[in-house]
Amino acid sequence: MKTTNETDKSMIKGILPENSRAIIDALSLFSPGDCLVIGDCADITLKVKVDMPSQVPKSNTIDTWDVWQRNAGLDIPVLVDSLLE
Repeated sequence: MKTTNETDKSMIKGILPENSRAIIDALSLFSPGDCLVIGDCADITLKVKVDMPSQVPKSNTIDTWDVWQRNAGLDIPVLVDSLLE
């Protein structure tokens, strides 16, 4: 994936520490498995490569809109109450 879209870049920069925002301009190409390590776990922002899973989800075969529109038989008020307890 090439990060040339300024909107995408600004969204990514928004989550980075202020001193690491220039890294997005320098790293414009991300391959599958590439990720940025940020936050308390890393002293500096790192670009690392992780192994891809051997079994990947087939989410491109799911019509998400239709699935979300279906009544899943969930009792929403009961779920909300259980979360608030």
